[in-house]
Amino acid sequence: MSRTGSPQSESKPLTNRQLGLLALIQSLEPGQEHRLRITCRGKNPWNVSVEHSEMSFGLEKPSGQAQQENPLDVWDLVLRCAEENRLPEKEEAERLKIYGLYARPDEQSFMLRTRIPGCVLTSSQLRGLGRICERYGNGELMLTMRGNLQVRGVQPAHCVEAIIALQECGLTSIGAGANNVRNIIASPTSGLDPEEVLDVRPHARQLHHYILHHPELYGLPHKFNLAFDNGVRPGVFVDKNDLAFVAVRVKDEPGLKDGLYFQVHAGAKVTRGLPSSDSGVLVAEKHVVPYAAGIILLYKYRSEHIGRKRLRLRDVLEKHGLDKILSDAAILADVPIHKRERSAIETRNVHHSLCGAFPQRQQGLSMLGVTVPVGRISLKALGKLASLADEYAESEIRLTYWQNLLLPHVKTEHVPELQDEIEALGFSAREGDAGSSVVACTGVGACPFASTDAKGMGMKMMELLREENTPPINVNINSCTNACAHHTFGEIGLLGIKGKDGGEAYHLFLGKDRPDESLSRPVVRAIPEAEVKDRLRPLLQQFLASRKEEESFAAFTQRVGRDTIGMLLDTSSEG
Repeated sequence: MSRTGSPQSESKPLTNRQLGLLALIQSLEPGQEHRLRITCRGKNPWNVSVEHSEMSFGLEKPSGQAQQENPLDVWDLVLRCAEENRLPEKEEAERLKIYGLYARPDEQSFMLRTRIPGCVLTSSQLRGLGRICERYGNGELMLTMRGNLQVRGVQPAHCVEAIIALQECGLTSIGAGANNVRNIIASPTSGLDPEEVLDVRPHARQLHHYILHHPELYGLPHKFNLAFDNGVRPGVFVDKNDLAFVAVRVKDEPGLKDGLYFQVHAGAKVTRGLPSSDSGVLVAEKHVVPYAAGIILLYKYRSEHIGRKRLRLRDVLEKHGLDKILSDAAILADVPIHKRERSAIETRNVHHSLCGAFPQRQQGLSMLGVTVPVGRISLKALGKLASLADEYAESEIRLTYWQNLLLPHVKTEHVPELQDEIEALGFSAREGDAGSSVVACTGVGACPFASTDAKGMGMKMMELLREENTPPINVNINSCTNACAHHTFGEIGLLGIKGKDGGEAYHLFLGKDRPDESLSRPVVRAIPEAEVKDRLRPLLQQFLASRKEEESFAAFTQRVGRDTIGMLLDTSSEG
């Protein structure tokens, strides 16, 4: 292909970025004519599509009203909903998710989801969120497993005011929903852990703003989860993200310059319990943001002809090949990448949440992990937490995967008094809190797909673990198969269903790393909601009685085997 222009113009060689964009057409049928359209932004072409007959190589085009050039072009619709004090209808509702607005007809209100880059908040931002909850919401803030926050109960008439108030706090909801890169998370201990490889917060912030200012990185085939891990425990559950970058330090390796790199993991599919893959690819620290953007663009443009909707990155990797996508992304971003044996890269598992006091790398300071029961924070607690952050934590609050909080920079001698203050709010801040690793999706009353009260079950599971005085056990509770709370990965996984009598019930899964084929085989099916605690109690008691030193609950269930587990759970009573 050559450039065309006036007779006097000279042909110029294509740059690596242009070559990478042209490489997007490689999956098309050879031997046919294709029309290439490149939309340029300044000197760099960003948006490429290839058209042949009725086929277009690019974004999967939504139907009806949702079809548009730029998915961000919906602000007028937000204004109309506010002016008319109404919820959006059908495809309108899908379009408004780009602004983090989720219509909830049962509540006749919106849920407003925020973006918190790197999962770091200031006390003033927390107070601002409290004011939004008080003026426009239902008076409660909800923490998520993506290290961000949700305001529920926003009336349509107030949705514009709520979004503006959020922006005035220095936060945004743009891209917090729909088919976009969701909140970019970072290890909660970044910049604090004495053993970390790298403080990854700057990279999370940079990519957050890079995406916000590049419209071509919106409107993906499906939602996209991305994380930065600082290279120490506890991390960010690398295996549950579409794309994750783990900080590693390279020294004295043949063919690699000593320095800081990111190890690339890709392709999780949590609905099927499939973890991301260690790619064996390293990218230098300074190149990680453009490289991530290159992978996102390839995911966007190479998904169209797979023939299915709601594609995750894993589907594109399976179609075109992991190595191919990662190599082409390097061309697209015009950055070098490096390969090494995958066995040379340590893969870490996260076994428990961060609750209690832990020393920081800064002399005389500690970080204090706080258990927030199933992620709910009242207005009263919001205000008190902000004041405690000002007094003890240099006005900083961090959010974690477990729907919990972390207060950094606490003078070590002040930890006991801060723990007392935290516990006065109904939270826990003691190391080893048995209930600290229980997470639950929003459940009935807050999600149209929910079958059960997942939050209520989460509270019961916290009670059970604390009653039995267990070590922290990862308990993941979902109220539908969308698996937002990752029951597919929890040491104890509960999937809510409607029982035969119409009441709430749960399928029970045990262990970890359950691949696709085993998800259809829960250990016990359809346990009535009222019986879950009593059915699990004997198993937990046996775990405590026969546990080997530091043995996790997942390792225990694997060691004793399914027959013993079935006896302890009394599967003979299964309906």
